[in-house]
Amino acid sequence: MLSSENRANRKYITSLLANEYVLTFCIFIIWMTFFDKNNLITLRCLQQTIDQLEDERDFFDSELTELDEQMYAIEIDRERYAREKFYLHKSDEVVYLIR
Repeated sequence: MLSSENRANRKYITSLLANEYVLTFCIFIIWMTFFDKNNLITLRCLQQTIDQLEDERDFFDSELTELDEQMYAIEIDRERYAREKFYLHKSDEVVYLIR
């Protein structure tokens, strides 16, 4: 048998679920959580994808900065490298090779 306290709780819950506003709200929450096009599960997956793509963007931005620095260093050393390895010179210069 149910005690008087359990009966009161059961009656309260039954009356609460019979209330049309509470019932509508529960149906709305269930619909938005599982059945809607923009349900919470899909939104969570999309947010994880966005976070992952932002992390990748930050990584590639740092890589791009590093490569820009390397390109600048190569640009500075290009003339010296060409002069030493390929014996290039300017038109008004005379180059003496000493071996």
